[in-house]
Amino acid sequence: MPVKALRDILTVESPDATLDRAALDLACIEHPGLDPEPWVRELDRHASEIADRAGDLSDGRRFLEVANRYLFEEVGFHGNQTHYYDPRNSCLNDVLAYKTGLPISLALVYMEIGRRLAKPIFGIGAPGHFLIQYNDGGLSVYMDAFSRGRLLSRDQCLAMVREYTHAEAADHLLLPVTRKQLLVRMLRNLEGAYVRQNDFERALQAADLLRLAGESRQDFRRGSPEAFS
Repeated sequence: MPVKALRDILTVESPDATLDRAALDLACIEHPGLDPEPWVRELDRHASEIADRAGDLSDGRRFLEVANRYLFEEVGFHGNQTHYYDPRNSCLNDVLAYKTGLPISLALVYMEIGRRLAKPIFGIGAPGHFLIQYNDGGLSVYMDAFSRGRLLSRDQCLAMVREYTHAEAADHLLLPVTRKQLLVRMLRNLEGAYVRQNDFERALQAADLLRLAGESRQDFRRGSPEAFS
């Protein structure tokens, strides 16, 4: 399958490869031959709609208010609690089409819209539940895209980590992740989803990409503190 952007980030963190196209490459495991262009344009459209509504994008609070209202109220993005382990929750095209997904895939949508608008939005790889952070040096706030953009304080994020992992939480768990780290986590989620469906052929495709990234396989475990988030 054509996974150039995905391979470029997994192997050398190429700055020329974008996260949206890499995620759409990943979705080719579920959707062989997927054309990425309509979904790239869909992200472009969402970014344009937010820019039109916000007006002054230099105001961080205004941007967050407008972006959250548009994405989670008007468009209706939300966490898929009913079919949490569906592999399509890890496929960017399906997340954009059905407006639902995992914490990490919904966070990716927000991050890629932010990239188009030059907004400082980062993925936070908290164990058990992926988060996002807006941080422009003046305003810093965490958000949970799975819960329709709920704003969180640092202490609330750490409490969430303790809830999901039953372990002590520390500030280093709230550091931004690299694009490679994000994609590896998505691949682990996808691998686990296929194992739950006994779809070992596709699970092996995800495992092969994990090995390409220098990550050891999970021996097809049915979940871990960082899986499905």
